[in-house]
Amino acid sequence: MNKLKKIWEFLINILHFILAKIFAFLKKDLTDENFAQIVQFLKFGVIGFSNNIIFFAFNLITLLALKKLSLSWDYIIANFIAFTTSVIWSFLWNNKYVFKLNENEKRSPVKTFLKTYIAYAFSGIILNNILSYIWINHMHISKYIVPLINIAITLPINFIANKFWAYNKKKY
Repeated sequence: MNKLKKIWEFLINILHFILAKIFAFLKKDLTDENFAQIVQFLKFGVIGFSNNIIFFAFNLITLLALKKLSLSWDYIIANFIAFTTSVIWSFLWNNKYVFKLNENEKRSPVKTFLKTYIAYAFSGIILNNILSYIWINHMHISKYIVPLINIAITLPINFIANKFWAYNKKKY
């Protein structure tokens, strides 16, 4: 684990160097707070990428498992199973690495999980199924590709909902 930490620190230093040059070119200051927020978003993105692999894998596995039943709404079942699995995955990793608590801050893990589930429910079930219906039935895009398209829309929504609502901290 120590080796991974060194690699991560090395990557963070490279990122800081690159961003400092970009900010200097734009005649802006890269503050520690700005950099921390950028790193937080990148961590969320990395976990989100792994989360989407989990989602896509479970979606595909479910679609293939239901193929023999010839259900016209198999993609809804697949989205639901993939969603539930990916929310648990996302919560565990984001809670540990992205939205960490500082000293004198507390939050209820149960409330945070429920808020995470609700936030993802909007984008992962409601919005995802509405978009899937449109892409599949009106745009004639393959139901095997649609989840990849939906990611581009739901990822930023999820970050904002998680950062400012689900993982809200209380200072004591």
